[in-house]
Amino acid sequence: MKSFGVTSVLLLTLVLTSPSAVEAQVIQPGELCGDHADAAIATFEDANLQAAIRAELSLGAQDLTCGLVSGLTYLDVEGAGIASLSG
Repeated sequence: MKSFGVTSVLLLTLVLTSPSAVEAQVIQPGELCGDHADAAIATFEDANLQAAIRAELSLGAQDLTCGLVSGLTYLDVEGAGIASLSG
């Protein structure tokens, strides 16, 4: 029984300290969400574009993930002052 306890503790330690468990992957503008997991955090070069996407998805402080962005099929940003669509 003692080895079972040690194995459980080691397994739990590995899970809790794995990079994916500690921090989400942040992708840079120009990288495609299709090349990353749904949990990856999408970033945008233009803050106005990012704000418009957040508003359309009704996100507060929640991470803007590839899974959320990929569900967006239409975005009206006329007059939003967007200079770059990179991201």
